[in-house]
Amino acid sequence: MQDEARSGTSRAFLGAAAFYTATAIPMSYVFYLLPAQLREAGHSATTISLLALVYLPYALRALWAPAIDRYARGDARRFKIVLAACAAMAVPAVLAFGLVEPAGQIASIMTIAAVLFVILSTGTTGLDGYTVATLGGGDRRHASIWQTVGFTVGGVVLGLGAMLAGGLAWSTVVVLIALATAVAALPILALPAARPSRAVSIDGTGPGEGGSTGTFLRNPAVRRLLCISLLSKMGLGMIAGYLPILQVDYGVSASQAGFFGAFGSNVLGLGSALVGGWFLLRIGALRAIGVMGLVAAVFFALAALTHETLRSPAFAITLTLIFLSLGYAFIAPFKALSLAVSDGPRCASRAATLASVDL
Repeated sequence: MQDEARSGTSRAFLGAAAFYTATAIPMSYVFYLLPAQLREAGHSATTISLLALVYLPYALRALWAPAIDRYARGDARRFKIVLAACAAMAVPAVLAFGLVEPAGQIASIMTIAAVLFVILSTGTTGLDGYTVATLGGGDRRHASIWQTVGFTVGGVVLGLGAMLAGGLAWSTVVVLIALATAVAALPILALPAARPSRAVSIDGTGPGEGGSTGTFLRNPAVRRLLCISLLSKMGLGMIAGYLPILQVDYGVSASQAGFFGAFGSNVLGLGSALVGGWFLLRIGALRAIGVMGLVAAVFFALAALTHETLRSPAFAITLTLIFLSLGYAFIAPFKALSLAVSDGPRCASRAATLASVDL
């Protein structure tokens, strides 16, 4: 029985990593490569900044997360159905990119990306619910590390593809992205669906039963997480959105920006995620975030003092690698903290609320 339980937990980790890998492949295109393509085509930074709007589904997914909780009722099998359905719908959504030309049809590609991100964010909510419902506190910390690792692997795949597919037709590139997304998602099917729920008992009651959203938000641990989002992660998020534009302005081509952004930062991000995970397991999530916040502050200061004198492609690439790697280091500790306070029959909604505010 213990061996079976360990095998089920390992498959849960693998399935979580697979979903994040599949998610990261199309998201990395929109985040790393598309802004550089638009800048190279002559679009203004103001126009390109509108791409941030396509991430609204991730920021707003708390609005429809209760529907997922009502459907799943804490049942691992139903959470898995949400995950698998979203992964399946993501593939044709990615293929829809082939119907437009990214540099000339910005509104159309933003619409497709927004629909895709509704699908992926819904799957992420299902995964949060599955994780809280089926894993204990220690396993949730490990799951947050696996999710981060999966996301960095997806970015690496997209980055390599961006460099290798530089001369291919756009329609071919889209098919390759869709194929990679589908293959990466296959281990989701191995998620154990018969695991007992930790979020809701058999009679429908469980930890946090009856707690309102207001009660949840008054929890000191939840408020602490919201402060971390506001004071730490928001700074890294704002700089990350400008980095592809900065690279092109400093002489980096769009394909190189996609490569160094998606591949380079994710390779380093994988290392950062593992370091962040090590700190998470050794000194706790809050202390790990504190250490990384101090490191980020030092690099912000150095960038502010040297960006005029060191202006060059190498400087832009270095900044990109540093700041995106730091962003990855924050993910696992923050995710572990959010999953730790999201118990109860509304587990998916609670985790989604914290993630929405964070984004």
